[in-house]
Amino acid sequence: MSFDFTYIARLSVILFVSLVGLPEGISQTVLSKAINDSNNLPSKFVYRTLEDMDGNIWLCTDGGVCKYDGKTMKCYTQKDGLPDRDIYKITLDELGRIWLFHTSNKIAFIQKDSIHVLPTESTPTTQRSYYSVGGNQGINIGSDFYMVDQNNKVSKETKKINILGSSDLIWSNYLLTYNAKIGGFAIYNIEGDGIALNRTLPDIDVDVESISQYHQPTNTFQIFTGDRLYIYDTSFVQQEVLEIKLDIETNILSALKDSWGNLWICTRDGLYFQSYNHRMYNISHLPELQDENVEFLIEYDDELVIVNNKGSIYKYSENEVELFKKLDVYSGQIYNIERSDKDLFLSTGLIGLLRIDLNDNSNSSNDTLSIGLKDFVLGTGDQLFSSGYYFKSVDLNTHIPTELSSKNFYKAIAFNLTQQKVWINTHDSLYIYNTNESLQLDSAIAFPLIENIESVRGKNVMISTLDNKLYVCDPDNCVQAILPEDVFVKSIKVLNDKVWLNTTTGILTAVLNEEDDLEYSFDYFFDYAVLGDDVEVNDISLHDGKLFLATENGVVIVNELDTQIKGIGIPVSINRLNNKDIDITDMCIDYSERNIVLEYGAKYFDNRNQLYYDYIFQGVSEDTITTKEEVIRYNDLSPGRYIFHVRARDSFGNIGAFNKIDIEVSRPWFLRPIVYILLLLLLISIGYLIFRSYWARVHRKNALQQQFAELELSALQSQMNPHFVFNAMNSIQNLISSDRPDEADLYVTRLANLMRKYLDSSREKYISIKEELNIISLYIQLEQLRFGNKISYHIDNKLDSNTLAKRIPATIVQPFVENSLKHGLFHKVERGNLFLRLYNDSEYIYIEIEDDGVGRKRVKEIQAASNRTHKSTGIESIERKLKVLRKLDKLDINYVVIDLYTKAIATGTKVIITISNK
Repeated sequence: MSFDFTYIARLSVILFVSLVGLPEGISQTVLSKAINDSNNLPSKFVYRTLEDMDGNIWLCTDGGVCKYDGKTMKCYTQKDGLPDRDIYKITLDELGRIWLFHTSNKIAFIQKDSIHVLPTESTPTTQRSYYSVGGNQGINIGSDFYMVDQNNKVSKETKKINILGSSDLIWSNYLLTYNAKIGGFAIYNIEGDGIALNRTLPDIDVDVESISQYHQPTNTFQIFTGDRLYIYDTSFVQQEVLEIKLDIETNILSALKDSWGNLWICTRDGLYFQSYNHRMYNISHLPELQDENVEFLIEYDDELVIVNNKGSIYKYSENEVELFKKLDVYSGQIYNIERSDKDLFLSTGLIGLLRIDLNDNSNSSNDTLSIGLKDFVLGTGDQLFSSGYYFKSVDLNTHIPTELSSKNFYKAIAFNLTQQKVWINTHDSLYIYNTNESLQLDSAIAFPLIENIESVRGKNVMISTLDNKLYVCDPDNCVQAILPEDVFVKSIKVLNDKVWLNTTTGILTAVLNEEDDLEYSFDYFFDYAVLGDDVEVNDISLHDGKLFLATENGVVIVNELDTQIKGIGIPVSINRLNNKDIDITDMCIDYSERNIVLEYGAKYFDNRNQLYYDYIFQGVSEDTITTKEEVIRYNDLSPGRYIFHVRARDSFGNIGAFNKIDIEVSRPWFLRPIVYILLLLLLISIGYLIFRSYWARVHRKNALQQQFAELELSALQSQMNPHFVFNAMNSIQNLISSDRPDEADLYVTRLANLMRKYLDSSREKYISIKEELNIISLYIQLEQLRFGNKISYHIDNKLDSNTLAKRIPATIVQPFVENSLKHGLFHKVERGNLFLRLYNDSEYIYIEIEDDGVGRKRVKEIQAASNRTHKSTGIESIERKLKVLRKLDKLDINYVVIDLYTKAIATGTKVIITISNK
């Protein structure tokens, strides 16, 4: 498509949007939003729009060309490589390239966001027609014609079609052009270098300034002329004719219907966008009240009464707005309005409570009834009840107010006609007064934070609170109604047998229930998010089957409440993962990047405040999560496969299909199978080594236990050897022969006791120190019998009873005593002494065995002279026994043998045994 511009269009946008509601009705609204140089456009002047195959809208301006996806505007200028700043026409080819038309002699196109410039031989002149067929492009530059193949190779050609005008469209061997002879559009077949008439389009009112283009996303030809957009399929069968109209008076240059059904309209005053929903619902403003802060709407007979915050009262009827009366009030000082059969009542902060005759617009029709009133409600007859600093009633005939209660801070008030009761609240309670009984207080309910009270049906009232709750009450009970989250109810109305809630986020409706039923179910009827940021709806009303909204910017009218519109799919793309662009649907990321950030977005040109996303992140949760955010974060993902699904939907009920991406978090080296195998082999090896070590320890322990048993037996044999027993028995026999039977009996008893203790101790590994002393005493006493009076022994025990009870290896001391007697003292001529000393400190117990015998050196000399060698088997047994016990029980016990000398003469031997006191 192509055309010559004699002027440049200034860019601005008015975006009209409407909302598909829930079962009780259809919501719709209007949004005005300007897109201009503040949105990063290189120029205010826009020539034409185009939609590419990805749903982006391209704008050509006299400062460059821009791509718009509903959220961001990306623009290309000469700084980015454009051959000319003034791009007056753009078109899309079959390969997705955006061809640019300008006054340069260079051919330029944009592909995958990159600018390609192909130079030609022509002198700079305006490019005119464009030809696309079979992937090859033909472009007229002045009187020359160039062909560009699919590999971007340029060749100069001679074609008859180079005489075509700039408003002609050539596509797939078809030429669509204005024919002055027939006064309309004609279709020609292009055959070789010639053209032949195919057909005319007689049902289209066009002229030479008409604009035609081929819209690839919908495979349609679109021709704009005057105030109509004609749409044909590829067989040139007319599909629809759209009337193009705006709320402003301007010359419309061109229009485009995109693949969603939205209209993009180019004018000399800017670019306008009309959404599909807006066109279906026919939403509009009352232009006479544009930019006025309208606060109240109320029906009166066949008219709608409109009141703004400055006291201006309008009447609306049959699409006409009339200023009825203007009151002298300060801005924002109208608190409430009510009406009776013919009167309108207003409470104001300055004038007071006014009654206005709606059939008389003169100032004399105003009555000042009272002052100091805020919210009020009409009762039956000629009585009015008001809230404010006090609860009052006002006689409408006499204008006399009566104070009914001295409680302060009254706010909301309602009158229930069925029961003739007035409902009113203070800061902490809800009061119910019976007007049939001279305003007697029926009951008081603890009910703080009340914002609104409204009688709905029968004996029920509806109450909204400052903490975002809604209750339905009768005099005996209150039931909380379920509302969406974050909904604050600004006002409650009953219209056409429905309850209408005007909230901060939109309108909710519910069908009036039966008289005694307190259960209400509310549905969204209207979403205010589409009005733009911080736009408040002050009041709502129904009139002539239309919905009227009183806003701070005037009155908005929704004309078709019952229109059913088709759902439009909203495409969504998954764009970036961990700050990297995504161009495939199966991603594998390293374990070090397992803290992921996913970015996604929808192609959406209406108000994005009404756009929502549903996503599921399989592998983490199967739950569907709804958000307005376009980025999600998940931390510390485990290795494995995840699937992220996301779709877009809006407040109109339009919803797109799920898009998805597979994400695999790779396993780190320490979690790979080979590592598990190696780790398993290592564990098996360690287990085997541990088992071998344990088995060896068990084997060694068993061997030591066996060795210990043998040592015990050897010790027992040493203690009970035949020589000792024989010598003891022989000594006892001598006592008997010497006629000393009592002594013989005593020593027999001692020998028996000693033998018994030897046997008992042989069965125990450890015995107490006290038991060891008893054995040693018996042993020495028996040896004294054999030695006669040749030896004496002395025991010096400094151990307390607790220490004596500690257990030491059995018969560990007796062998050292035996050595002292048999070797050290036996060879001594004079009387000998044996000393046994026991004492301790904090770490050790000490046992000393000392004799004053001949010493070890002399014993060896005596044995050598008699050709006898003797090695104490008892001491060897002790050494082996202690060695085994150190290994088995980690026993801390040692001994040392000290030879005693006096002036180089041996005077005996001392043995010191040390045993841990821990």
